[in-house]
Amino acid sequence: MLFRLKTTLERQMVLLAACALVAFLMSFIVDYSPRLRLSPELLLKGSIGGVLICGVSALLTLSAVFVFPDRFRREYDLERSALVNLNGFGILGAAITAGAGEELLFRGFLFTALSKLSGPFAYITHYIFVTACYVHRRALYLTPCIRGIECSLYAAMFSYNRSLAMLAVAHGIVQAATFISYKLGWIDHVFDFRKRFLATSILRREAR
Repeated sequence: MLFRLKTTLERQMVLLAACALVAFLMSFIVDYSPRLRLSPELLLKGSIGGVLICGVSALLTLSAVFVFPDRFRREYDLERSALVNLNGFGILGAAITAGAGEELLFRGFLFTALSKLSGPFAYITHYIFVTACYVHRRALYLTPCIRGIECSLYAAMFSYNRSLAMLAVAHGIVQAATFISYKLGWIDHVFDFRKRFLATSILRREAR
């Protein structure tokens, strides 16, 4: 069937799309429409922010590969198995859906509400809530922690400039970069580099 959801990723994309639609409708009800306007300046800021967060995410991923190789390898294989069948249009659609939907829902509503309720502790409660949302029955733990840190950076951007459109651009760039790196297997090269690095270190110790 055309609309039959066969994979977990498809179900997640449909759920995110539904969340995005609901969030868009709610945004106009509570008069968030000015925050959804995207100017060239906000586009530039969102792009720069997205590239910087990609760098932070890459460093965290490298750290996870070196410190927790077995755990991260299992999570990486699970995540990649859901993305290998995505084509370019699928990656673009997923990035736009995730960028718009998650920012409107998690930063536009959740972080705003937490800021009013808990003040400076909003970053902590927001991180815990968002990380918990990424942990599911496939037993992912390291990648949700990395995603939680990314979302904390989005929250910091939102505190600096209350533009959801800017956040959607930044999140879309990060999401697209993540999907592309997983689909093309770039992280496999990091695992290979770790093996060569450890082997070289062992040989140097033995040579001494």
